[in-house]
Amino acid sequence: MLSRVADSLYWMSRYLERAEHTARLIDVDFQLRLDQSPEAGADRWRRLLEALQAPAPEKGKLDAATLTRILTLDKTK
Repeated sequence: MLSRVADSLYWMSRYLERAEHTARLIDVDFQLRLDQSPEAGADRWRRLLEALQAPAPEKGKLDAATLTRILTLDKTK
């Protein structure tokens, strides 16, 4: 039983660390968006999705709202 609890705690902390990392990257992207024009940040969003191994939307333009939704609420990741 102790082994199962330890295993559960390990995976829970790993998922929390991953969520914190993703939130930090979204915050950095948001801060950079405030300082740059939309044209300058367009390619940065795709690189962020590639770094997190998240699927890019197949159709439509990738904007700040879509990026945040994909990284926080999309369950297919």
